[in-house]
Amino acid sequence: IAVPIFRGIMDVIENTLLIYTLNIYPIVNPAIINVAHASTQLKLGCIKLWALLVIIGLFTRVIIKYTDSKSTKK
Repeated sequence: IAVPIFRGIMDVIENTLLIYTLNIYPIVNPAIINVAHASTQLKLGCIKLWALLVIIGLFTRVIIKYTDSKSTKK
């Protein structure tokens, strides 16, 4: 549950900073852009972590189901 919540927080930070950057254009604030970039990278990392956890969960579920069915057939 923490991964999707953290991803959502990073998305809000990213979007807020990008809107701010667009509103102050043509002035460019490199610090704001760097923070937005970092939040984007963290968000994408959360998506990858979430996908990995889903795959591990599904794989574990299949293994447990397979071993349970093997033990009940004996």
